[in-house]
Amino acid sequence: MQRHPIEFVDDKALRLRQLYLGDRSNMNGLELDKDYLTLTFESDEDVVKISLFYFVELAMIGRERRQHMDWTMLGVIDDLEDFVSYDWGELI
Repeated sequence: MQRHPIEFVDDKALRLRQLYLGDRSNMNGLELDKDYLTLTFESDEDVVKISLFYFVELAMIGRERRQHMDWTMLGVIDDLEDFVSYDWGELI
């Protein structure tokens, strides 16, 4: 599989954030921990996407739970084709 650069567009991350997290742009990991357990999803695909975001931000990247989330990654994850071709060496 060939890796390709991803164009980051702020609006791309908005769909999932607005739909499930109330568009709280200053949410931190502690708040995401709490909210994640109570989310009601509209589709199985969205469950996977939010779960991937949770895993990437808090486990792979190791973001401190008191830090604000990086919503750019949620935009990458919302487009699964971009997500699977993402060059993780650039991030981790």
